[in-house]
Amino acid sequence: TMFRLCLFFITVLLACPVSPTNATTLTDSGEGLIITCGPTVAGFGQNNIQSTILAAFKKARYLELPLVLSKDNQPVVFDDIYLDPHTDVVEHYPERAREDGHYYVIDFTLAELKGLQLKHPADSTYLYLSGFEEQLALVRKLEKELERVIGIYPKLIKTWFHSLEGQD
Repeated sequence: TMFRLCLFFITVLLACPVSPTNATTLTDSGEGLIITCGPTVAGFGQNNIQSTILAAFKKARYLELPLVLSKDNQPVVFDDIYLDPHTDVVEHYPERAREDGHYYVIDFTLAELKGLQLKHPADSTYLYLSGFEEQLALVRKLEKELERVIGIYPKLIKTWFHSLEGQD
């Protein structure tokens, strides 16, 4: 299955280093890595399916998942309210920028967001946004495969902004 193929791909990459960036906290408690705030894992960027799988195989005990809301009020695993610095949104929706020139997550449905590609250093790999439910389902599958519990720490990003936009 695709899930097993993905797991195989990730196991090949287990020798790759985990390199924290942008004020990331990465600690080894002796029982496995505890990852907080957006690690860049083996060139996969952050907050995507691939980095979640690799972090699980690197024995992460907890995954911090930053959350923002989409137009259809779905939680999205993303650490910013702006899409343009982190995705290819301009290529897909050039007419949907706000007056300030930014593209906001909250202006797009989850289906639209899942069609955007994340920008990262390794341009040859395709990484996409995912919904919170999709990430939770993945973590539950990984827990069964790895036979251990992986904690989830949901981090709500800029809640004041969502309130101003009429979403809570």
